Amino acid sequence: MIESTTLVSLQAKKISVRTALKKILGDVGLAYILKDGVVQVVTPQVAASTMTIRAYAIGDLMPVPTPGQGMFFNAAQEQFYANQVMQMIVMTVEPQSWAINGGKGTIFYNAASKSIVVSNSAELHLSLKSSLAGGY
Repeated sequence: MIESTTLVSLQAKKISVRTALKKILGDVGLAYILKDGVVQVVTPQVAASTMTIRAYAIGDLMPVPTPGQGMFFNAAQEQFYANQVMQMIVMTVEPQSWAINGGKGTIFYNAASKSIVVSNSAELHLSLKSSLAGGY
């Protein structure tokens, strides 16, 4: 049982606060979430089930509209590419967390902003952000 007076320690050099919190709390069977700018210490189950919504611009991954093909063709082509990106994300970034695979996470394409909108755990968002930066 963890008490508010339980002492923890960590010896490390040049690590992020996120990494330090994950290590310290993980060692005692806890996790954290950020809510309204405040760090809240919670169980790993609560952290995993706390959903965060973020949008990721993917317009640079969309095809250039084909002149002469018409608005509907180009919109369908864009949706096709967006579906490919979303499918790749769902299959490779914490697959068990997505609703289609029995989890709670959702993902959809917003054509107006050329972005995907993701509702999932904060940890998934960190993984997704680094995956997208890596070249999806």
